[in-house]
Amino acid sequence: MVVAAVERAPLAYIENGKPAGLFYDIVTEAFQRMNRRLEFRLLPWPRCVAELRSGEIDATLTMFHTPERDAAFTFTTVPVLMQTISLFVKKDDPLVYSGDFSVLSGKRIGVIYQTSYGPRLDKALNGKMGGLIVTQRSMSELVKMLAHGRIDVLPGDRDRIWGAASLAGVSEEIREVQQPVDVTPGYLTFTKIRDLSGTAQSFNYALRSMKSDGTYAGILKKYPNR
Repeated sequence: MVVAAVERAPLAYIENGKPAGLFYDIVTEAFQRMNRRLEFRLLPWPRCVAELRSGEIDATLTMFHTPERDAAFTFTTVPVLMQTISLFVKKDDPLVYSGDFSVLSGKRIGVIYQTSYGPRLDKALNGKMGGLIVTQRSMSELVKMLAHGRIDVLPGDRDRIWGAASLAGVSEEIREVQQPVDVTPGYLTFTKIRDLSGTAQSFNYALRSMKSDGTYAGILKKYPNR
């Protein structure tokens, strides 16, 4: 089974020439319990989605539910991870968010192509909020654009943004706005080109067993700063 994820330390990355990270540890353990061989790839997110749609890969993680995705892919039902969606700005930007997206009016907002930010923020972004949506395919490019003042706000998965900022060397130039936008479940999601519904159910069972016997909690403890 070929499973792909976006490279974003500490969730999924290459260490000493081999895949590593929280996501890799979780799916490796689950697939061992399923008696299935695993090939783990790191791909840009738009390519993850495109290759899942075409069936070139079997599954990707993590993906949020949207109506379009529910129709196109087979979702597992047990979340791999609850992911915090936050807003990021330049270090000296005084922006305060308290649940009202009107604070984003007139801002240049950087987003990743074909990415969901959870139902509330997706709806606000689709409504444009009076702001300019700047779309890129690379989180690395977006964190640098934020640090250099080429966009005003960067929404997204907290872990992914901090990981990209660290790799790009701009962690000290940006900040996370205090109140998160949402906490959203992220799932392992399978292609519909082949009928993998049975594999999805086996993964659900394996992940539930990992959570019940303490293995899942043990893996999380390995990554306290995610």
